[in-house]
Amino acid sequence: MRFDAILSSHSNPYLSGVARFNRHLSQKLGVPLYPIQAYQRLTRGPVLISVKFRACEPEDFKIAAMAMSHMKARGIVYDLFLHSYDGYDIEIGLIKSSRRVFCANAEIAAELKGKASEVLSVWCPRLIEAEPVIEMRELNILSFGMVHKLQIHCHRRLAHFLKEAGIEYSLWVSTAFHEKARFGDFDSIGRELEGIYDRRVQFMGFLSDGAVNYFLSKAHLLAAFFEGGVRANNTSVYAAMEKGCPVLTNCDSFSPSWLMDRENILDIHKLDRAVFDPVLLKKIGMRGKEDVRRFAHWDDLLKMFVREDETHRLTDYPSTAYPR
Repeated sequence: MRFDAILSSHSNPYLSGVARFNRHLSQKLGVPLYPIQAYQRLTRGPVLISVKFRACEPEDFKIAAMAMSHMKARGIVYDLFLHSYDGYDIEIGLIKSSRRVFCANAEIAAELKGKASEVLSVWCPRLIEAEPVIEMRELNILSFGMVHKLQIHCHRRLAHFLKEAGIEYSLWVSTAFHEKARFGDFDSIGRELEGIYDRRVQFMGFLSDGAVNYFLSKAHLLAAFFEGGVRANNTSVYAAMEKGCPVLTNCDSFSPSWLMDRENILDIHKLDRAVFDPVLLKKIGMRGKEDVRRFAHWDDLLKMFVREDETHRLTDYPSTAYPR
C-alpha cells in the first residue's frame, strides 16, 4: 500500500544521516516528507513514521506524543521505521499502535520480538551518491567560511554572470558555524544556494584546515563575500591569497586599501568575461600572494604589540581603509 507521507524526527540532511535517509526514501517513493512538528498536516494514511529518539531533546518526545494522539484521534494508519531502540515510553507507544515496524538492523528487530504485531528487519542503503563527489570544470570555485555570513545577493550576482558568460563551473562549498549560531541555519541557506547554482554546487561539509588548503590548491578561484565588504580581519581571504589562489570578493570604502581589483583580487561589482582568463587569474593569484605577505603578515602585526616608542596613529597600519 502506498504511503501518503513520511513523518520524521530528523529533517536536516546536512546534519543527520537519518534525515538524509528520509529524504532519499521520500524522493524514491514519491511522497512528501514532513518534520514531526508538522504532524497536523497529516489527514489520512497510511503514513510512515521514520524516527530515531536517541539523542533527541525532551521537546521532541512531547511533539511525537502529540503526533501519535493526532493520528489515533483521526484513525490514521501508520507504519514505523526505527533507526534505534532504547525502550522509551514514546517508542513503546508508537510500536503498540503501529501496523508494522521496520527495524533498521537485526539488533533492533531482536529487541522488538513479541512487542509488535509485525516486525521486519531491513537495512539502510548507501546515502552517498555514486557520482563523483568533486567535479572538475573549466572554472572550479571554492567558498568557505561561516554559514551565517554567506552573502546570498553576491552569490546570485556571480551565478547570473557565469551563466551569461557561458562558463562551465563547479562551486565547492565548505561551511563553518559561529559558536552562537544554529546548525539548522545551513538547511535553508543550503537550499537557497542549490536554487542559485543548480547542480553545479557541491557541499563539502565542515572541512578541516588541512582539507581547505588542499582544495585551495585545486581551485581556480575563492569566492568570499561579506556584509558591506571585505575587511582587514577577514582571514579566509588571506588564507587563499597565501596559497596563491585568486580571490573574488566585494569591496567598499572600509576594505583594505591595498586590495585592488585585477591587481591582487577581483571585485564582484566589476566583473566581465576577461577576468576569468586563466593567465590573468594566475597573475592575480601570484600578486596576491606577494601582497598579503607584505601588508597582512603575522610578523608585522607582532611588531605592533612590542613597539613602545610612539603611539600608533590610524595611518600607521598598512591595511587601513582609505577612500577607494
